[in-house]
Amino acid sequence: MRADERRTRLWLIVFRRREVTVAELAEELRVSVRTIKYDLADMTHFYPINTVRGRYGGCVKLQDCLPSTKGPLTDQQIDFLIDKWSEMQGEDASAMAGIISVLTLPYRVRPL
Repeated sequence: MRADERRTRLWLIVFRRREVTVAELAEELRVSVRTIKYDLADMTHFYPINTVRGRYGGCVKLQDCLPSTKGPLTDQQIDFLIDKWSEMQGEDASAMAGIISVLTLPYRVRPL
């Protein structure tokens, strides 16, 4: 999985759960905790997330500035898009990652 795809998936997990541990992200994305920390270090500059230090690796949370609504899509619709995205390759997968990112982020700063 490329870094941009991994970061899009990471964003979707955080967006939907609002708070998740670094260890859970690493396990779910099948990468090391260190990789997740590198991704988060970059993403915190451009996305509404905060990292919280902790004894067991810490966690990541959505910033309080985000509205309580999850966006224009239901969880079922997001799951459908993610399922279709996992079947795609190349430019189609990149395009779907962009679509998912736009639809789940209330405001955009830069692409993942």
